[in-house]
Formats: sequence, C-alpha cells, structure tokens
Amino acid sequence: MNIKLIAISPQTPDQSLTTSEKNKLSYQVVSDSTQEVIKKYNLLFEMSVRMSIICTGRNREKCSCI
Repeated sequence: MNIKLIAISPQTPDQSLTTSEKNKLSYQVVSDSTQEVIKKYNLLFEMSVRMSIICTGRNREKCSCI
C-alpha cells in the first residue's frame, strides 16, 4: 500500500512551514488558514484548558500539538 501522510494546519503558510522545520517532520504540513477543509471534514476542535496551559506554559517543548 502506498499511503501518504499530511497534516492540515489552521496556521498561515509561513507558520506551518516554521512548525514543520522546527519539529523536523517527515510529512507535509499544509495550511488551511480559512479552515475551509478542516470544517468540511469535521476536523475542527477546541483545545482543552489543561492542554492550552501545557502548550503555552513552561512545558511548551513537551507539547505534541505544536
């Protein structure tokens, strides 16, 4: 089977590229800053308060959502 993994990000193209490079991802990160595709495929979600604190606080480097 030939399967290709991509990530869809609500970030701008520049931010998506930065995230991809910073995390040395082996798959493509595409931007959907208008969230058109994200909403169409029901991929939109709200981050919990706990996860938001982890991702924006001192433990940011441990957060897998960035």
